[in-house]
Amino acid sequence: PLAGREMFSAPSWPEPPPPPDRPVVLGARAPPARRDTPSLRQRPPPPPPAMGTIEESEAVSGGGACQLGLCPGFQPPVGDDVPGNGDIANVQLAHVEQCASMCLANPKCRGFEWSGTAKSEDATRSCQLVSSTDSRAGMAYRDFRLYVRGGDTAVKAPEEEASGAGGGGG
Repeated sequence: PLAGREMFSAPSWPEPPPPPDRPVVLGARAPPARRDTPSLRQRPPPPPPAMGTIEESEAVSGGGACQLGLCPGFQPPVGDDVPGNGDIANVQLAHVEQCASMCLANPKCRGFEWSGTAKSEDATRSCQLVSSTDSRAGMAYRDFRLYVRGGDTAVKAPEEEASGAGGGGG
């Protein structure tokens, strides 16, 4: 039948890939993709305020002027801390008087913690309103001062409490 001719079919090879847009160099790394986003070195935005916090714009203006660290309606400040970031509010304010006014305007507020150096990007902001001053750390957090509202139990500094326990020691 097919004398001298062998029947054979050519092997089927896959189609070659389309040519690249630019020359490919083996072993070379592709340049990083361009990003239209700002540099990764920029500081991230501050976290949003926690649920139930009061913004600075809601602060009560006025209130008595605090002088020499004393605020009308509050006992003298102490170097103590109520753990947490203020269960009523944790806000950034410019003046201790604003913080005192916010506390006085809220019937649940039993005191506040104030720092003149805290920054708005900090998790713990300058003014923290608290509903209780019973549970305390026994020492200050950073430079925060605790102001207890007037009708609360007398406040003693931690060193006074330590020396007063035991009846005077002598």
